[in-house]
Amino acid sequence: MPNPPEGRITIGTRATAADLIRAGETAVGPSEQFRDEILRRLDASRRQGLDRPQALRALFPRTVLPTTTYDDLVTALVAGSHLLFFGPSGAGKTNLAKELWSIFPKEVWAVDGCPVLDHPLSVATDAGAARFPPCPICQRRFAPDGNFAQFAPSRVDPTKVPAIRVRLGEGFGFARLQGSSEVFPDYLTGNVNLRKL
Repeated sequence: MPNPPEGRITIGTRATAADLIRAGETAVGPSEQFRDEILRRLDASRRQGLDRPQALRALFPRTVLPTTTYDDLVTALVAGSHLLFFGPSGAGKTNLAKELWSIFPKEVWAVDGCPVLDHPLSVATDAGAARFPPCPICQRRFAPDGNFAQFAPSRVDPTKVPAIRVRLGEGFGFARLQGSSEVFPDYLTGNVNLRKL
């Protein structure tokens, strides 16, 4: 078994896609787990008697922001939007990013040996592949005779898809970038083709 790439720590639980199917797992990505964790924490805060502004502040205890900013932030996160924080030095951007990372799910199922951490069910089930198309490496690996064009999840034997529980590091689903006067939002979001400049 090859060692996991640097930046990822193997937690060690090993299974197959068939084991995950029997356990009732579904192909869920980190962003959905992130949204679910935010909603779970908000619900727990409300059950403790906190009103909405207090529940929103409880998500980020080390960051002080206007209530409307908390509301906008959580709305964007639950909707699955990408975030870009602007502000002067000392405004709390780094602390907020660290608090978001503390909420972000760090343990996921992945195909053992997949460089992009495909979910095992995206390789072994049609429903998983429809939500999270497997990478070309996994398609070739699990296709009959390694023929990329013949890959179909319904033709993959789930008992032959090795799954491993991995711990995500920063940069796998969540990245914090240091800004400068030369970095613009359009460069980060892909709205500007740098080759044409």
